[in-house]
Amino acid sequence: IVYAIGQLASGRSLEYLNKLLTDHEGDVARFCFKESVDLIADSASYWLLLAIAIFPDSPSREALEFVSGLDPFEADEGISKLVTLSLVSVKDDNRINMLTLTREYALVEMRKNHDFFEQTCIRRLNWYKDFTSRYGGADWQDCQICYNRIKEEWTNILAVMEWCRLKERVDDIKAFWQEDRIERVAIVYGYWRDCIEWMGWLQEAAERRGDWKLYIVATSIKVLPLIWMAHQDQLNDAKLLLEKIWKLEDKRTAQESAKIADLMVLLYFRLGDIEAQLSWIKIQEENISKCKLEENRRRRLLIPPLYYHPGCIAYQNKNFSLAKQHFTKMEIEAQEIGWHRMVYHARNWLADIAIDQNDYEMARKLLENNIQIVELNNDCRRIAFFYRSFARLELSLGNAIKAWDWAQKSLNEFQMLGMVPETNEMREFMTSLRLN
Repeated sequence: IVYAIGQLASGRSLEYLNKLLTDHEGDVARFCFKESVDLIADSASYWLLLAIAIFPDSPSREALEFVSGLDPFEADEGISKLVTLSLVSVKDDNRINMLTLTREYALVEMRKNHDFFEQTCIRRLNWYKDFTSRYGGADWQDCQICYNRIKEEWTNILAVMEWCRLKERVDDIKAFWQEDRIERVAIVYGYWRDCIEWMGWLQEAAERRGDWKLYIVATSIKVLPLIWMAHQDQLNDAKLLLEKIWKLEDKRTAQESAKIADLMVLLYFRLGDIEAQLSWIKIQEENISKCKLEENRRRRLLIPPLYYHPGCIAYQNKNFSLAKQHFTKMEIEAQEIGWHRMVYHARNWLADIAIDQNDYEMARKLLENNIQIVELNNDCRRIAFFYRSFARLELSLGNAIKAWDWAQKSLNEFQMLGMVPETNEMREFMTSLRLN
């Protein structure tokens, strides 16, 4: 029906269309699509149609212009023609939408134009490498403003990497996962399974090439979500992987050594081994001292060994006063260097400490004053922990219904991320509420 309406809009008469449909046998939708394509054969609209089809998610006009190879005027005229033929539509956010069936037909058409397909795929790769370079990077200050742009394009970015995988373009996939592109976006926004999958592929590619520097980088990125998700098999894998790359001493820099040590501390926090945590904190500090870094970058790297890890250990030991000192210093330091995400991380810990110290007024202040910003930041893991803290607070105040609601929200987030210990913890929390 959609294609038939497009035919009428393009000037075909109802009688002409009825005759064609009556005479035609078989797939009517495909027939109508072909009739529409015949009207734009070899025009800018035709090439634009094929270019749109390689985006699994609706592309922006800016991306489409670049990938199609058309100038803005040609692209605008082409889109108008495609809209008239009901082959695409323009969404409220000005993205170009194509129905799934239309995309399937257009991709079949694309196979007849192999050279154009290869050219558009290469232009799409270049577009998204530039795009992720502009909007990715380290999670400084209000990074969510840029990260949200990448979130909107995540499905398309994965499609580009899939094409690179088919072409064995290892260096291009490596480029996407640099810290100055999508690595931090994937970690903060909860794309952990994608991270694990692609780092696994890069590990295999690195081993085939004997590129141990790439292997170290890919392993370091992969291990963090494994530790956070923390199924026993994942923790075992993380431990084996970290031990393997720690042995590659001559292949890594001091900064990479500091990163591995940081991951070891996080791993042993999960495993409850305080002695090992203290040992790796010392190694982490030693390696950071060897790095030649810009001042804010150096201060950022020192926050975990100086404040975060000691705070976690103090909390494990139920030394809440000492933990409070560490997390207060962490909050101040992170604020001074513009690492806003870590500021809210510290405040979440301080809220939990306030609950444990029965300072419920302070806990509520810390949680209510920061939850909206944490949600706007799309920091999935931190959102889940904030919800958990609200549940603990309401339970401490005897508000079982509110505690249940917050616990359910927290459980949903932890389940989505695949964080096994926290998922189990919230299930037990809710079971105890139900029993009481």
